[in-house]
Amino acid sequence: MSFAKDGGVILSKSCLLSVAMIVKDEEQNIRRALESVKDVADEIIVVDTGSKDRTPEIAKEYTDKVFFHEWKDDFSEARNFSLKFPKCEWVLILDADEEVSESFRENIRDFLKELPKDVNTIYVPTISFLDWDLLTKEVTSTARIFRNGTVYYKNPVHNQPIYKPKVVKFPHGVLHYGYIWTRKLRKRKYERSKKLISEHLKNIKDKNSDEYIYYLVQLYKVECIGGKVHERRKVGWKVFEEIKRIGRAPLIALEFLFLFGMDLVSIGLFDLAKEMFEIAISARKDFPDPYFGLLVVHYNKKNYEEAIKWGEKFFEVYNSVLSKIALFEWTIMSMKYIQAAHLIMSHLNLYLGNLKEGKKHLHLARKNESMENVEAIVKNIKEFLVKTADKKQLDDLKDYIKDLIDFSLYKGLNITWDDLVEKLADSKVKIDFDIPVKSSLARLILEKLKDPSKDFFLDVLMNRSSSEIEFLEDAGVPGVILMYSKLSAEKRNIDLLKKLRHWENSINSIDVKGVLRALIGDVFLNLGNFSEALKNYKKAVELFPEIGRFIKPILEDLKTSVSKDTPGIFEELEKFFLENKELILDVRKYIDTEVLKRFYLISDNDFAKYVSAVS
Repeated sequence: MSFAKDGGVILSKSCLLSVAMIVKDEEQNIRRALESVKDVADEIIVVDTGSKDRTPEIAKEYTDKVFFHEWKDDFSEARNFSLKFPKCEWVLILDADEEVSESFRENIRDFLKELPKDVNTIYVPTISFLDWDLLTKEVTSTARIFRNGTVYYKNPVHNQPIYKPKVVKFPHGVLHYGYIWTRKLRKRKYERSKKLISEHLKNIKDKNSDEYIYYLVQLYKVECIGGKVHERRKVGWKVFEEIKRIGRAPLIALEFLFLFGMDLVSIGLFDLAKEMFEIAISARKDFPDPYFGLLVVHYNKKNYEEAIKWGEKFFEVYNSVLSKIALFEWTIMSMKYIQAAHLIMSHLNLYLGNLKEGKKHLHLARKNESMENVEAIVKNIKEFLVKTADKKQLDDLKDYIKDLIDFSLYKGLNITWDDLVEKLADSKVKIDFDIPVKSSLARLILEKLKDPSKDFFLDVLMNRSSSEIEFLEDAGVPGVILMYSKLSAEKRNIDLLKKLRHWENSINSIDVKGVLRALIGDVFLNLGNFSEALKNYKKAVELFPEIGRFIKPILEDLKTSVSKDTPGIFEELEKFFLENKELILDVRKYIDTEVLKRFYLISDNDFAKYVSAVS
């Protein structure tokens, strides 16, 4: 095919830019595309290949140059047909699922006017969004603006332009939404593309050609869209064997080596994936994606020092690419993994003791939106904080921990933070922010962590009882002693007196009533009301005679010295139970073993600490 214009179309000297589109059933997209170019294009050419929806009607709202052409299962044939009609000096190739960016619109006309006459082809970055929230994307630079009459297309699917030099780069991009699919559209695209590519591969005679590798790679990418996993990997192995057989990696193979390498990483074939990435780097050292692949390989193999080296190299090459993105003629797929890369680097730097760099990479991860699943990486970071970080590191990382949790909540990650709360409490790291926890125990630990003055001894002890009274009825005198030891440390005497009287009036056990009366005597003793103290001590002996031997020393002390500093009955009772039992109360009846081990995290009570130590 020649580069000459067909059909005798005469170019207009006053017409700078034409837009040429081929479309079919694009009523959901085409208005966005046409709106984006209506003010920068001198003419818009739309070739409809058989729409059954309102696509032609919408197109006619923007241009009177809408043509109809029978679809012949050949994208190049349709594209070449559309190139018969433009009259302007330059032609922009645009699809209905694309739009030109604002910076493109602002700069394209001045850019074209200033080009010398020997320039015929312009490469433009295409930013492809991969999710509905437009967070995950890929970028590639492709030839899509041509001097009129200097280009034609070949191959029926994934058609390629055959163009004339000289080539220049335009840095302002086109936005592509065609990779955001509904299930129906994904299935339709998969079936159509697989059929066309498979048929074209059969017709390629030279199996050593770049074209053959190109369409094998396209078949693999189509299988990634909608095929079954085993079919995708079967094609992947075929492509890899062919690359090794011909002994070179064409540009399109770079994309494949990264995609298939990441596929192998996902099933744990790290050494084979490493080989893929190294082949890609040997072919083009300025391609950032395989450096990310090697970062992931060594991270998964826990070769952390090697991993951080590849991570630093990845960001070096990646940032270099960003500064000259229009120069790259293949897809930069690692763009969608930037958030993951920063999180991995954050973990690596924490592990190697560089907390400042770890914090920096977490900050950058939060700034780089992505829909990629980073849950496993965040779990790894949390595991480091729980199992490896010491108290000093945790103190230094409090803001980091808060940011990590906020990030996890924002991303909707399924991560349990209970064990980190326990680690912070065990390390006595005070925090002033909330942490989402699942268990009731973790909630208590968190409350005490945020406010060390709180104590949840009784909350845990009575967890299985419907009320204090039910617990005291069941636990008896040892339960009263434990409850009193906790309450007497935190309540004023008047409040303590009210609580003891309430218990006495509500409990049926005579023995427990007797002990409560004795403890009421202790409160009056502390208040200096000795007559009430004596009255209650005597009443306690009436109710529970066995308690008399503990009260007798108190009465004798009061005969010789009337002082509120006189020790009460509680000290004697507590001493008796602790001397005659390993535990004053068999708390296993009331508290699960796992909770007992953590009892010290929710209470400063000596009994709680002792129970945790022996559990």
